[in-house]
Amino acid sequence: MRWKKNCRQNNRSMIKNYDLVRAKEEINDKIPRYSLGVVLDVSADGTFFVIEFFDDKENTLDGGATIVKSEQVFLYESHSS
Repeated sequence: MRWKKNCRQNNRSMIKNYDLVRAKEEINDKIPRYSLGVVLDVSADGTFFVIEFFDDKENTLDGGATIVKSEQVFLYESHSS
């Protein structure tokens, strides 16, 4: 899988590296619905993201970076470059 560090279209919102996103659904048993995460990388075709999810005490969930499909998350806050 090729990864590229630029913007990609996701549900009419441009999601890019360092944006904050929320999970639309439970990703796994350690990352519940609406978990907050930061985008670490975007696949070249924009269909996958590498995201670090964390809890309200800023503890990393599920041991670190998690690969998710673009339709599993939505943009919460855009990071201005």
